[in-house]
Amino acid sequence: MTPDIVATAALAALGLTIESVFVPFSQSRNKAEKRNSLNWKVSLCRNGKAFLTCDYSAGIAHCPGYKVKEAPLGFRTPNFMLPMGQVYKGTTSRFRAATERERLNFYRESIATAECESGRAMRFNEWAGSADFKPIPTSSLILPVSLDVFYSVVMDSSVLDYATQAEWGAEFGYDIDSIKGESIYRLCISHTLALRTAIGESGIDALKTAFEDY
Repeated sequence: MTPDIVATAALAALGLTIESVFVPFSQSRNKAEKRNSLNWKVSLCRNGKAFLTCDYSAGIAHCPGYKVKEAPLGFRTPNFMLPMGQVYKGTTSRFRAATERERLNFYRESIATAECESGRAMRFNEWAGSADFKPIPTSSLILPVSLDVFYSVVMDSSVLDYATQAEWGAEFGYDIDSIKGESIYRLCISHTLALRTAIGESGIDALKTAFEDY
């Protein structure tokens, strides 16, 4: 069986599911970050009853529009400035047109930005004549992948394998003296205790085994 099937079967055996509410990037915990992301409030449930609600994020590679292979013909990008004040060969301009790869990357970034804010699959609005997007009428809200969510929580549960925060921080590369490192450590502890209360140590062990090849 594939890792996906094994993990899915383990979640089903324990009665585990998720419910999620989309959070626009501009209102998310990551809004100060330079890179956009998809964000949700996710509730982990056992037999339909929530036992843990937390933030969950996914990178723009998970946006439907980011997977396109080419940019629409009508999509325009800004010109690119040459480095160190150079001028484009044969002209007096310091700007050049985007290459096809740059144009595609700019399109992917642009449509992903729109999807991270709306939570829906978007399409280029060719009538606007610029980087403007509108929701695909038949699209539903973008949802997190359940297996990814549980994988993240299961991996975080290893925090209880370390006697101190310093040991945990050294293993996972977190600065234990920073506010961020302290916050992440406490969240991992809190989430793991909630998971253990819901499914017990044996349940956590079963999930670790199921997700080890995921």
